[in-house]
Amino acid sequence: IRLEDGPNSCAGRVEVYHQQQWGTVCDDGWGLPDVAVVCKQLKCGIPLESLSGAHFGRGSGPIFLDDVNCTGTEMSIKDCRGRSVGEHDCDHAEDAGAVCSGPLDVRLANGPNTCTGRVELNYNGSWLSIGDSGWSLNEATVICRQLGCGSALSVPKGNEYGMGIGPAFLDNVKCKGTESSLAECQAATTGTKKCICGLYAGAVCERQPGSGTTTAVILILLAIVLLIGGLLFYLWKKGVKLSALNPFTRRRETFMENISVGSNMVNGLREMYSRGREQITSEGDPEGDTICLVKAPSDPSASSTD
Repeated sequence: IRLEDGPNSCAGRVEVYHQQQWGTVCDDGWGLPDVAVVCKQLKCGIPLESLSGAHFGRGSGPIFLDDVNCTGTEMSIKDCRGRSVGEHDCDHAEDAGAVCSGPLDVRLANGPNTCTGRVELNYNGSWLSIGDSGWSLNEATVICRQLGCGSALSVPKGNEYGMGIGPAFLDNVKCKGTESSLAECQAATTGTKKCICGLYAGAVCERQPGSGTTTAVILILLAIVLLIGGLLFYLWKKGVKLSALNPFTRRRETFMENISVGSNMVNGLREMYSRGREQITSEGDPEGDTICLVKAPSDPSASSTD
């Protein structure tokens, strides 16, 4: 299925693919429940309008469907009742059309933070409000989930978070509460005649902005601490001395091995020295020798000792 000759891929003349060709749908009995199935099948959000009389121009090729009668709950237009494929009494002047909302960006406006406020949807570049008819915790839960704000705590109505700009976009929104976004819910357009009159839907979510990131960081740090603690406990149970794992301790111990002490007469002065070889040598001192000199006044009667 596809929508052709409209302003975008979620609005246009309804066409279905059958036997390797595209054909149109007759507008006999065509209504918003049928559009709801089309929008759902195309993942185009909420159904906004059902259009008849070749609103988006006349199609070409065969007319495949007529007298389509969907309940709105079907997953595909082929699951709806109607005449057999190819059976009709129409011409292309009666091609059916559909307008869907498309993906909807959501925000909560005029609240103390981005997880509390009046529900607004971005449609065609404008932020529009929602009427509060039928608004419940199920719908607010979907809004909070879509915004990454956790669960819904309450559903304020009316104008608690101020008046919206312009007319309300949708009313009678109905969600199960399990949807990932509001575009998967059912709703009715307000049209030009219905007055919302300051009755706007709102939501208060449990999570504050940024709290999800903070929680994630805390959990990661806790996991690191538990991992290190578990490793140390395992080594302790195995009888491994933790001091043996300290490279500085090992270097100090080996440095004290193989120490020799002696003295020499140099220019009338007696020089005392100690010499030792490290077992673990550094790159800068391949011989690993360390010499300490102590000078004393000359004693002619003294002789050199090794």
